[in-house]
Amino acid sequence: MATDIGGLLLAVVVAAASIQDRDAAHRLLVAVAARFTLWRCCSPMAAMPGG
Repeated sequence: MATDIGGLLLAVVVAAASIQDRDAAHRLLVAVAARFTLWRCCSPMAAMPGG
C-alpha cells in the first residue's frame, strides 16, 4: 500500500504470502511511478526487521 503524506491511498499491490516484501515493494513502486509522474520521496520500510 502506498499513501501520500496526508494518508490518502495511491496504490495497492496484493501479493501471495510466498512473495518477499522487497519484491512486492518493487511492484508497488512501479505501479506508483506509472500512475504518478511527479513523486519525489520514497520511504520504504526495508530497514525494518523482516522488510
